[in-house]
Amino acid sequence: MRAQQSLRTFGALAVLIATVCGTSAVAGTVAFTRARIIDGTGKAAVQNATILVRDGRIVARFVDPDYRKRMAIDELIAALK
Repeated sequence: MRAQQSLRTFGALAVLIATVCGTSAVAGTVAFTRARIIDGTGKAAVQNATILVRDGRIVARFVDPDYRKRMAIDELIAALK
């Protein structure tokens, strides 16, 4: 069970990296919600983040220790402009 969860996490991370880093992987805007951010430093993963990617570049992000909170609609709309 734990190995299966690790595989899913690794697969999701690989897709996110390919999407964000690939110059031609994504044209347009993509929002990743409830994302898990692993920064590779050995720190604990950040849970339930929102990441907005436009043309392969991160243009906005939201992280809050309270997993019930989400990015405000006004912030999201402003990032899309």
